[in-house]
Amino acid sequence: MRVSVIVPVYNVQNYIRECILSILNQTFRDFEIIIINDGSKDKSIEHIKDLVNDNENIILINQENGGLSNARNTGLRIATGEYISFVDSDDYIGKNFLATLYSEAKEFDLDIACGNYIKFDENKKNPIRERDEKLYTKTAVTGVQFLYDQLEVRNYKMEVWDDLYKKTFLDNNNLTFLEGLMHEDDLFTPLALLAAQRVKLVRNHDYFYRQRATSITGIGNEEKSIKNVIVIINFLKEKYLAEENSFKKKTLAKIIYYLSVRVVLLILKGKFKQKKELYKLLNVKITEREYDFNPTFESKLRFFLLKNVPSIYGTIVNTKRKNKRKLKKNKVECEIGYEV
Repeated sequence: MRVSVIVPVYNVQNYIRECILSILNQTFRDFEIIIINDGSKDKSIEHIKDLVNDNENIILINQENGGLSNARNTGLRIATGEYISFVDSDDYIGKNFLATLYSEAKEFDLDIACGNYIKFDENKKNPIRERDEKLYTKTAVTGVQFLYDQLEVRNYKMEVWDDLYKKTFLDNNNLTFLEGLMHEDDLFTPLALLAAQRVKLVRNHDYFYRQRATSITGIGNEEKSIKNVIVIINFLKEKYLAEENSFKKKTLAKIIYYLSVRVVLLILKGKFKQKKELYKLLNVKITEREYDFNPTFESKLRFFLLKNVPSIYGTIVNTKRKNKRKLKKNKVECEIGYEV
């Protein structure tokens, strides 16, 4: 078996059939589908029962609800494929998704073949958001180099479901998903990249990510979501302090800084009362020089604000982003003939 596709399922009766059919319709044929029914309370499994019965390469595992990380880990334990793909059950993939990633993975002997995705809502697909051209390389690079380069050009993506992972690489590095955690990809991805020796970004856009208003992070879980990202930051801080390799240490500093800024902006935009308490939980204790080995005056100022008055820092960053989006919009309107 060349690829194991792990599909956790929990209450997705409106989407699961489209997902499984899209995997079965792949041009690449040597794969197994491992469906983990994570205690669904709706008719998700009933909607695909005929597909499970009619296809010998589908394995259905029923378990009590343990969350997405637990379901993925269950799939990893029984997967027999040379490579692993994680597909969320409310998404779907294009017919060449596995073929394109597997071809590159084999040609370059990759630990991780990184793909791209198209995000869409219930009404329409969004345009392709292409990755920064600097991230495409002719040969494989180390995972830490790819992680650093993404952060350097501010084009970092943490999702696992548009990638392909070599099974022996995951096993040899004891890479699994931390259970009981939201935003599990925010921890898994940097840990995987720090361990990987051969990584390459592949030019494909065959993963279709469905943005749902009723998803886990979209139904009033803002505060819990922020606390979970802080847990991830603290986990990475411990790894940062123990790391002896200078380049890995610098890269860890960058990802910690990135996630810290993200937390500040989430708190700033959140619709809840306990903002001061959440800012205190972030507690950026590592010194600025540990985050940036060659700090400029501007970076020193940014870090001072992030560490001491994160609410002000978040306001400044948010304003800059709004202005940048406005300038970009005005530029597009000017190019297509509108006055600005």
